[in-house]
Amino acid sequence: MLGFFAKIYLFFAGWADGQYLLVVVGLLTSVVSIYYYISVIKMMVVKEPQEASDVVKAYPVINWSVRGLPALRTALVSCVIVTAVGASCQAPVHLGQRGRGRHAHASGSTGLMEARQASQPMPVAELMGVEKVYGSGDAEVRALDGLNLVVNRGDYLAVMGASGSGKSTAMNILGCLDRPSGGSYRLNGVPVETLDDDALADLRNHQLGFVFQQFHLLPQLSAMENVMLPMVYASVPAAERRQRAQQALERVGLGQRLYNKPNQLSGGQQQRVAIARAIINHPAMLLADEPTGALDSHTTEEVLEIFDELHRSGITVVLVTHEDDVAARADQVVHFRDGRVSDPGPTSQG
Repeated sequence: MLGFFAKIYLFFAGWADGQYLLVVVGLLTSVVSIYYYISVIKMMVVKEPQEASDVVKAYPVINWSVRGLPALRTALVSCVIVTAVGASCQAPVHLGQRGRGRHAHASGSTGLMEARQASQPMPVAELMGVEKVYGSGDAEVRALDGLNLVVNRGDYLAVMGASGSGKSTAMNILGCLDRPSGGSYRLNGVPVETLDDDALADLRNHQLGFVFQQFHLLPQLSAMENVMLPMVYASVPAAERRQRAQQALERVGLGQRLYNKPNQLSGGQQQRVAIARAIINHPAMLLADEPTGALDSHTTEEVLEIFDELHRSGITVVLVTHEDDVAARADQVVHFRDGRVSDPGPTSQG
């Protein structure tokens, strides 16, 4: 029992020092040891010495522990004393996230490690060798031909290319609106090509937001009701739906138009409703396909300012456009040609 309590002490001492792996191994060893100690003792009590001896022989650790129990106790007591003395000599413990112990002498290396991890890009979408083929034989059309593209968390990426270059097909794949004919697509680490239709629809509703050139608002619903619609499919409670929809519309400057129907809104206002609807479920990635194609220059600027603000707030944005001035708002531009990325394009400076 002394060995058991010594290991419990070392567990908490080790936890404070951050030695999680050794602590877990020690605790598991204690549990296993206690279990077999009890088994052996029970068999001895019921006068089954031969079976008890067989168990001890079958497990060398138990055999060693039973034979060397006095030495084991002495070693554990020594560990307790050494740990206590060492802990008293160390610097004070500073509690980090969720109470993880961090000593002052280790804070520098820990901070450096965390900084390096934070600086590493985290992929949201990964297209690896993606192909999309329509038709067969002489009528075969290869819309995507081994496309490789990575969108990292926090990116603002503009996609450009001539008609037929594959950019719209790539957006459909990214948005889980279509399945690739070959290759792999991972969205937040999930291999999309392995999902069935129901799982794909659920992933689309929770992980992606869409903004199209045509606004695709339901004409019989108000702005508030259009924005609430994705939350209905996500089973969000009614009171929360209304609150979040109002906040989203206020965010895009339509706090005074909550109950207007689409035919009572201008083109720019309808696109703002569409943007509010796209971000309502806090998507991992916002996909915008020619979002300013049906707007005048003044309204285009207003909508692009909303995209800029969304990106600054941490939302990952992928935008397809034919217009250079629209693409210039992004951090990076990629050009499509013949179903592939022809070059990464320049990084925007502003």
